[in-house]
Amino acid sequence: MVNYACKIIQDAEASEDIVQQLFVVFREKKDSFESDLNIKSYFYRSVHNKCLNELKHLKVKQSYKEDNEIQRNTEELNNDETNNEALKHRIQF
Repeated sequence: MVNYACKIIQDAEASEDIVQQLFVVFREKKDSFESDLNIKSYFYRSVHNKCLNELKHLKVKQSYKEDNEIQRNTEELNNDETNNEALKHRIQF
């Protein structure tokens, strides 16, 4: 299952975490599962869904990172323009 997760999210450590979390949840709730539940199908579908959630989370995280970088670059640009204007003003006097 870890290999399956790794094929989806391309991150071995995150894949191991996802599968381990699913086993923990299953163990905690195993008495509430139906007896005719196909365990293999349940785990693969759960791993698949968790991986998709992880990819969405990473996409949002990357978007925030890019937004912060753009904001930082804009602030630096504004500071540079302010400094340039101050230099021009000093040169004129």
